[in-house]
Amino acid sequence: MGFGHPKLFSSPVTQTEVLGSLYDSVQSFRSPSVVHSVINGQPSQIMKEYLKSKLPSRIAGILQRVLNSTRMLWIERQIIYCPLCEKKVDGLWCFSHPNLSLKCPDCQSISRHRLIALWARSEPNHLNSKRAAIHFAAEQCLIEFFKKNYAFNYVTADLNKNSDLMINIENSALPSESFDFLVANHVLEHVDDNKALKEIWRILRPNGIALITVPLVTTWNETYENDQIKTPKGREIHFGQFDHKRFYGLNIRDRFFDAGFKCREFFCSGLQCVENGLERGEILFILNK
Repeated sequence: MGFGHPKLFSSPVTQTEVLGSLYDSVQSFRSPSVVHSVINGQPSQIMKEYLKSKLPSRIAGILQRVLNSTRMLWIERQIIYCPLCEKKVDGLWCFSHPNLSLKCPDCQSISRHRLIALWARSEPNHLNSKRAAIHFAAEQCLIEFFKKNYAFNYVTADLNKNSDLMINIENSALPSESFDFLVANHVLEHVDDNKALKEIWRILRPNGIALITVPLVTTWNETYENDQIKTPKGREIHFGQFDHKRFYGLNIRDRFFDAGFKCREFFCSGLQCVENGLERGEILFILNK
């Protein structure tokens, strides 16, 4: 009987083959060096050599992929300070497109949420003076953070009925200059960003602020877009997620400027990234009207 997942196995393998090979090597699999390599999240070199020496190449390749796909289970947890919860927590490793990220077990924040909270706490005057805020595709951890710490009128917006306003960021139909604070966290890669940025400009009041984060490759000068990619599978391969339309490069700044915004950036040092469980090099764009 054959078994396997098409993404994991390159060719069908019988149950007898796998179990037979594992049975032949089960005792040596328990060797201290092999166990130590897995526990410490370092299966690559020691495990490669072990699998090559003990198992047929086809089965060794399968098991190596299984080990790589479950590596997060063996990574030691990291103590981080969550600026949303305002306390130290035992960070949980999780996959957050496009990187491995640390999640706060209490508020469920990941790196980009904590980056926003760090900026807000480092520049309190920017938000204390705001009266009306709108948050597109709002995350629960940030909803609670903004409502707890700031007195402005705060509403959420999305295409689903679970938000306060069921609207499209490309064409919200909201009155012009309705808000002086806006958050769009990993939203622009899903939509026509030219239309969205113009709409953000329109609904923001003079001196209003928009906080923007996106999947960004800082070694690319140009944003990668491809109009020929139309299927969910194709978008996942090219842009990292089935509903993404692009992977941004550094020319995202030009898109902000073309929409009329002034732009500055907030990011953290290496030590701050370790202490707060942030992705290295992640950037929060602060747009001013």
